Amino acid sequence: LGSGGFGLVFRAVYHEKDVAVKEPHNLAEFHNDSDKKKMFIREVNHLYRLKHKNVVDFIGAVAEDETGEPCYLILTELLPHKLEEYILTPAGRQPRVREKLVLDMAQGLAYLHDSKIIHRDIKPQNIMVNSQGTAKLIDFGLSKQEEKSKSTSASRSCAGTKNWMAPEVNAGEASSFASDVYSLGLVAFFVVTGEVP
Repeated sequence: LGSGGFGLVFRAVYHEKDVAVKEPHNLAEFHNDSDKKKMFIREVNHLYRLKHKNVVDFIGAVAEDETGEPCYLILTELLPHKLEEYILTPAGRQPRVREKLVLDMAQGLAYLHDSKIIHRDIKPQNIMVNSQGTAKLIDFGLSKQEEKSKSTSASRSCAGTKNWMAPEVNAGEASSFASDVYSLGLVAFFVVTGEVP
């Protein structure tokens, strides 16, 4: 289905239900990288806590297979449309539909922030659309708890995607709720106009 910084995403069937499965690019390398394992655990913990119509539905995670070997898989609902593709469909071209997509994204991000989580990588590629036309936030690999992000030096490293970052994050400052909102504004501009800001 796609790939990202963490790994590959595959379509699979779990208990007769279509799901998306996320796994690391290089399992041996991942197994020896404590930072990547922490990122995996953080993403699972955040997804486990988050229950909202505009956040991807979390099904579960597997840390090892039946032999005890590490495999590190995350299972989520399978979403059929990428945001940047959906807005080019006949349905997605309608102004009211695009307005609803922006509202969906804003509601999902507001819920994240109410849960004290900073996403840190809001961009079109991290927003999917389900078969009912509802936008959902995905990919919580870079997300941080708000309290921890203030005190850890790791949060000061440049996290996110350059073209969709707030200027202060691009300059090396810590991500914040405000920087998430700035990134959402860029994505909203893209959804409404079809152009990258």
